Amino acid sequence: MTKILIVDDNPLGLMLVTGVIMATKTDGLEVLSARNAMDALIILERNTVDMLFTDLHMNEMSGLQLIKRLRKNGNTIPIVVVTMEESPEMLKRVLEAGATMVMSKRSKPADLQKALELVGKNA
Repeated sequence: MTKILIVDDNPLGLMLVTGVIMATKTDGLEVLSARNAMDALIILERNTVDMLFTDLHMNEMSGLQLIKRLRKNGNTIPIVVVTMEESPEMLKRVLEAGATMVMSKRSKPADLQKALELVGKNA
């Protein structure tokens, strides 16, 4: 069983990423979702998760803050940031904080599915 956690405070963004991942029809895939980073931390305390997809800009705690907190606590799960952010400086900060990959929300669904496969193989 592979568990993936998707974090996005925008219901449409959450639904989009969840739908694309579920469309892979991968056997043994379970998708969990959180509407913000604080909920994600609670889910991560209670579940073993194999991969995390997160938005970058969220209320209360950003995706960058979430990544830093997870890495500081020794969590090594692959993290894919799915964002509309295009600032090279911010994207560099996200990768330096420990994100495995950064993708645009403008990416085609096939690109998101490819990221799932690539990052999953390296997990």
